[in-house]
Amino acid sequence: ERIDAAILDIDLADGASTPLARALREQGVPMIVLSGLALSSPPPEFAGVEWLTKPVDEKRLQAFCSAAGPYPVGRKTHREPALPPAI
Repeated sequence: ERIDAAILDIDLADGASTPLARALREQGVPMIVLSGLALSSPPPEFAGVEWLTKPVDEKRLQAFCSAAGPYPVGRKTHREPALPPAI
């Protein structure tokens, strides 16, 4: 299945998320950065991506989620798994 959108932190304990950002960009997946870092010049993988700093502006994050996904915020964004047939 295709990912509807991604919320990324750029600097993780096990490395930067730039390879993931590159892959998401190649697939046309909308993304937003949520980070404690305030970079004046983000890596090219994040060029043009909205950057939210911590503490997050909840309204901006909610607007991104609503615009990026097929479902309004607060509703289920996936189908429940089918139950196995009754025996």
